[in-house]
Amino acid sequence: MGSFELNPKTLRKICRDTNTYAHCPELNDLLHLQCKGILKIQSLEEYTGLKAIYFNSNAINFIEGLEKLTQLRCLYLEQNCLDSIDGLDHNLELHTLDVATNYITTVENLAHLKKLHTLNLSGNRIKSLQDIEHLKEVEGLRSLDLSKNKIDDIAAVELLWTLPLSLLKLEGNPVIQKISHYRKMTIAKIPTLNYLDDMPVFPKDRRFAEAYARGGLEEEKAERVRIKEEEKAMEERHRQEWADTMHRGRESARNRPPQKGMSLEFKTPEAVDDMVQVYGYEAVYGEPK
Repeated sequence: MGSFELNPKTLRKICRDTNTYAHCPELNDLLHLQCKGILKIQSLEEYTGLKAIYFNSNAINFIEGLEKLTQLRCLYLEQNCLDSIDGLDHNLELHTLDVATNYITTVENLAHLKKLHTLNLSGNRIKSLQDIEHLKEVEGLRSLDLSKNKIDDIAAVELLWTLPLSLLKLEGNPVIQKISHYRKMTIAKIPTLNYLDDMPVFPKDRRFAEAYARGGLEEEKAERVRIKEEEKAMEERHRQEWADTMHRGRESARNRPPQKGMSLEFKTPEAVDDMVQVYGYEAVYGEPK
């Protein structure tokens, strides 16, 4: 595929092809520009209403040309040729930044993005603590994908343990093999974590991990016993609640006068006798005895 130049003409054609606003560019809130062979981000000054842009699978070397897009919330730059993160000084509304599968070695120039929640850095060339120290300054960050990098520094993972993340992906980094019981330790160290690598963190997972962090395998075994006892007690409580509900239902039916001449087809003889004793023969059968 040859290179593709972004200019007013080609952008209008893309808008026509995607049934968006070719002659009122400021009304567009989404642009699909993936897989075009784009080398440079440019000519977007009139697209001031954009909320999301997909630049996936191009040949872009620099993040640039976004100064007028002050409402931009989602920027997707996966599979390009980036080796740094910059050019986002004016995009203060940015919530999601995807720069996966590039050539980035250092996380930088993000601290001013107070609303940045989701950052995908998967498949880059990040290696050490120094490469990710800047993440401490990204205050709103909750979802971080660092999978398939080259991180082999335990200190880098220890820094990540201090962040209030709800999702963290580190699979595919050599450092995981260096940390004993990596999953348990990570869950225990990040109390806000709901998802780690390719699996959710369930409440029982957290209790097991925190028990292990407190007292090793013996404490984890004890926690498993406690959880089993709690589950057994809960089952018994639910069984008793069901039994109580059934009992109340039977008592309510017993004490409620039946409609005159109602069908007794599905009632046992014993139940019918009980009803006769309580309500009288005529009320039950609809006729004098």
